[in-house]
Amino acid sequence: MQLNIEQKYDKRKRPGIIVWFVLPLSLVLTVITSFFLAGTSTISKQGETPIENLKVTNISSRPGYADAECWQASTEITEKNYLGKSLMSNNFTVVWCAKDGGIIYREDATEPGFVAEGMKSGESALRDQRKIVSVDSAEEITYTTDRVVEFSNGWSSYAFSRCVNFTLKADGAAEGVLSCVSS
Repeated sequence: MQLNIEQKYDKRKRPGIIVWFVLPLSLVLTVITSFFLAGTSTISKQGETPIENLKVTNISSRPGYADAECWQASTEITEKNYLGKSLMSNNFTVVWCAKDGGIIYREDATEPGFVAEGMKSGESALRDQRKIVSVDSAEEITYTTDRVVEFSNGWSSYAFSRCVNFTLKADGAAEGVLSCVSS
């Protein structure tokens, strides 16, 4: 007597078909998700955040400003992915000089630090125009330094601007706020 196997198993009892369909699909989705997470910067999703580790140092005067007192404020901002791996860092730095109770000079000295494969830290289109500027004497000024952060690989790409808003005072005090402007 010959058994007809097809009659004994109807569509509800074919777990092999479901496994062979769902397993490859889940593997493909896992690989795509891992590529996305490996290259996505988490810090770009944040709003404005006060900078806790802002370092302010007294420096020698700048050329042409020998009679002024000068300072440098800097902070390192590291872009990390969702897995905690560092993708890049930028050293946001601003130099300013004051004389007679007013700020008379400011300079954007921001430089890229570590840059991972697929990442790029570029200068803002306005950077050359804003790098070194003599300013009218003021007790306090707000100055924004920025870098364009770009990521690209075979699966995804994105870009945004990383900005630090510095508040500089003629007495050498400084505060900073990390912000992000999407591109």
